Amino acid sequence: MEWENISEYLKTFNWLILLLLSLISFCVMDERFTLGIILGGMMSIANFRLLQKNIRKGFLFNKVINGNVLKINRAGIIFKFYLRLTVLGILIYFLITRQVVNPIGLTIGLSIIVMSIICLGINLIRKRSSGEAV
Repeated sequence: MEWENISEYLKTFNWLILLLLSLISFCVMDERFTLGIILGGMMSIANFRLLQKNIRKGFLFNKVINGNVLKINRAGIIFKFYLRLTVLGILIYFLITRQVVNPIGLTIGLSIIVMSIICLGINLIRKRSSGEAV
C-alpha cells in the first residue's frame, strides 16, 4: 500500500470515526460531552493534516522556481510544529477551564487519529493474512 492510498484511507476513516462517535455520543451523552468529541476530533484532524503538509515540505530538499533553486527552511518547519502545538495546548486549556466541553469527551475526540491508525494497521494485517494484495 503506497502513501497516497494510506493517506486517503486515513482521511476517510478520520471523518467516519468522528461522525460515528459524535452520533453515538449525541444519542447517549450530554451536549458538553458530544461537543468535546466534535471539537477534539476536528482539532486533531486539522493538526494531523497540517503536520502532514509540513513533513512533505521537509522532505523536499530543493525546489526549483523560475530557474532558481530554493532551499527548504527546516527551522521554519520545526517552528511551525511548535507553534501549532502551543496553539493546540492553549485551545485545550480554554475549552476545559471555561467548561465548554467535557474533558473525557475532548480526550476521546483528540484520539480519533490514533483510532484511524489502529484501524489501518488491523486492515493491513487482515489483508496480509488473507493473501490479498497490499
